[in-house]
Amino acid sequence: WHIDIQFARTCVCTVRQDRLDELLVLTDDLLNLNVVSIKTLRTFTGKAQSMASLLFTWRPFISMLWGALYDRSPSTAPSGTVWAKQVLEPLQWIQAFLRMSCGTVVRTFECEQYFNRGSEVLLYFDACTSGFGGFITIDNTPMEYTYGVFTKRDADVLGITNEQSRAQQGFEALALLIMLRLWLWRLTEKRVKIRVRGDNLGALSLLCRMQPKSSSLQLIAREIALEVGQCAYAPDLIEHIPGITNTVADTLSRHSELGDSFALPNSLRDAKYAYPPDRTDDWWQTMRATSS
Repeated sequence: WHIDIQFARTCVCTVRQDRLDELLVLTDDLLNLNVVSIKTLRTFTGKAQSMASLLFTWRPFISMLWGALYDRSPSTAPSGTVWAKQVLEPLQWIQAFLRMSCGTVVRTFECEQYFNRGSEVLLYFDACTSGFGGFITIDNTPMEYTYGVFTKRDADVLGITNEQSRAQQGFEALALLIMLRLWLWRLTEKRVKIRVRGDNLGALSLLCRMQPKSSSLQLIAREIALEVGQCAYAPDLIEHIPGITNTVADTLSRHSELGDSFALPNSLRDAKYAYPPDRTDDWWQTMRATSS
């Protein structure tokens, strides 16, 4: 990839389109196989590894590829090969990322952001089993807010049952993805902090690092990795500080439960409402890529 430093204040890193196109062709070819030769997989992994030095969200998926290459457990695959299903998840995610990029990948690193001296961007969110809500602030000024309800379609896609604890965890993860998809695309060169409740910090941190404890959350983890993968910096998960901001996100998430008694918190009166997206099949990027 190419690096261009402008006036010692900005570093622009570019991955050429021809390299991305080459890797996409190789990915498509591997996904059409039942078994993959170790030599071919090692070559592919080396090419992908060079991307991961810039695109940090690739690293967990590259680790999965290396894991398959050096797996010494007994296997029924032909000698010198691995079963394609062993590397299906990382290949499908890389395919989704490359199709989503649609051209040259550029990451811009500004000195102010690198040293965390720019505007402070905070994203607050909360969720209950019926709905979600959140808002974004820049330098402590609320800019936009959103709220909505979870649907049966959401539960079906995530495989969420009536088990309360599992449903809560799944919906909280989906709420985080909704917030990121609403606002993160406009902040790809900024450092973003996400405030979450203390009891959710560990689970959501694992999710953002592509290490979900529940198999039902793997889809959301892949989707979050796609969103964060478009950014120069990974968002920082930080714990909620007790105060009014906790109440605001919680109130937004429970708007459907509150019904006619719901009132927009005063702190958001000058902020704009952002319509939450419909979670159709097309909204799920990794599902769309693997089904096409």
